[in-house]
Amino acid sequence: MMRELNTRSNLKVVLLREGDVYMGLKERGARIAEIAPDRVLSLHLDSRGQADHPNQFGFLSQPNDAAGAETAARLAASLERFGPVNTKTSDKFYALKYYPASAILVEIGSVSQSEGRARLSDPGYREKLALALLEAL
Repeated sequence: MMRELNTRSNLKVVLLREGDVYMGLKERGARIAEIAPDRVLSLHLDSRGQADHPNQFGFLSQPNDAAGAETAARLAASLERFGPVNTKTSDKFYALKYYPASAILVEIGSVSQSEGRARLSDPGYREKLALALLEAL
């Protein structure tokens, strides 16, 4: 899918990690600074059971970042068909405060709840989700 994503002239997708290997926040920030993107889309899975709904999506952007808020709103509209959507601003997250680009944090589901885990384990669902995110960008 990465090859397909990078065929669009207005978009270049770069993954910071290969596989499920932890990368510290400062290391991520340094890597993002090297890449120097216009936008950062940071995808997250809730594993602590904090989501109100197993298929809830959350979008966070910086309070004074109009471009980030606009991108978050487009992403939210694109994902409403999958479940409840919550969009808000915050300056309490490292990525939103310190990444050198407009950053949007996207909570794409909960793996602590069986329904959310089952959906996210399905390759077909993940592809639909990825395409919906791509549509919004």
